Amino acid sequence: MLHPTHRKSWIQVSEFIQLLWYMHHRIFKFTWFLYQIREELRAAGGVVCAIIAVLHAMGALWSYKLMMKNAQHYAAIKKMAA
Repeated sequence: MLHPTHRKSWIQVSEFIQLLWYMHHRIFKFTWFLYQIREELRAAGGVVCAIIAVLHAMGALWSYKLMMKNAQHYAAIKKMAA
């Protein structure tokens, strides 16, 4: 069993990895995919484009939420080190 402070550190590290992984796939790969199929999206119509825009915005908001959580973890670690 891990000591509670080590457990918290592992959770913080896993959340940082989740941030990197999620941002890579949801923001960068998804954006590149949309760029590649941009002609098909134009032909599909406004509703499809609106749904994809909402999905993209949700990904950006979730990435922001994860980034803020990681910033709080970093601030707490820096405070403990001081």
